[in-house]
Amino acid sequence: MQKIILITRDRMEVREDGESNASSSSNIKSMIAELEGKGFNLVLHKTIDVVRDEERVINALNRFISSEYDFIVFMSVSAVRFIIDAIHANGLEPSILNDRCYVIAVGPSTRDELVKNGVKVDLIPSRYSSYGLIELFRSIKDDPKYSDKVRVFIPRSREASTLLVDALTSLGFRVDEEHIYRIVPSRHDGWKKVAEYLANGSLHYIIFTSSSSVNAFFTLINEYSKDDTIIDAILNNGTGIVAIGPLTADTLRAYGLNPYVADEHTVHGTLKLLLKIVEDIEYNP
Repeated sequence: MQKIILITRDRMEVREDGESNASSSSNIKSMIAELEGKGFNLVLHKTIDVVRDEERVINALNRFISSEYDFIVFMSVSAVRFIIDAIHANGLEPSILNDRCYVIAVGPSTRDELVKNGVKVDLIPSRYSSYGLIELFRSIKDDPKYSDKVRVFIPRSREASTLLVDALTSLGFRVDEEHIYRIVPSRHDGWKKVAEYLANGSLHYIIFTSSSSVNAFFTLINEYSKDDTIIDAILNNGTGIVAIGPLTADTLRAYGLNPYVADEHTVHGTLKLLLKIVEDIEYNP
């Protein structure tokens, strides 16, 4: 029987997930090789599609230009690309972001996309998640350098959690959001194969890389599977669940699952955790 590890991203998304530097890319390849050497087959599986909201992208840029923001926070590569495209479409240069405020990226992939487009990233959290950003803004609040900086703008997805905005507001920041894209389940024939893996018990681990991927997974696998009790199948098969970070873990718990949670909130971090789990089981069967 096959031993399948399912990662809820496609190849392009994995390459963009903070792994653009040579060292991280090499580490990922090394971990994948180790897992394959232990008999596992890694399957990259697209679960979500990003749908740009053109009107809201334009609104976001106009709002940014017409307002006096102290910080702009980018939560994803998609947000960067949509805003940069709008800047170019208006005959402007991406450096306008640095001219007007401090630029914050949630993680390495988002940072690299900004830098690639000529934008200097001023700040990045030590943990690449909303929780990390909350920690970063707590330190900003206590830093005299930013004593008069309170206005924050976040262009992001419509499905985003309110956690970050609520926390920043409670810290005394004035936060504006613009939901410039939607995240929708990605429908494709690959779901039939995943349903087969679940049915025959060959799906040993699933790595979930966002809360959206969790919701999309269970929405679509229920459509493609003949089994109406997907959660029971996962539990009964002993399928290990790995979450990229705490928000994703919370979403999984809402489905009745108890995931492992990566400390480093990237695909690299999830693979590192999974390799440790597999090795621990080998040495302590």
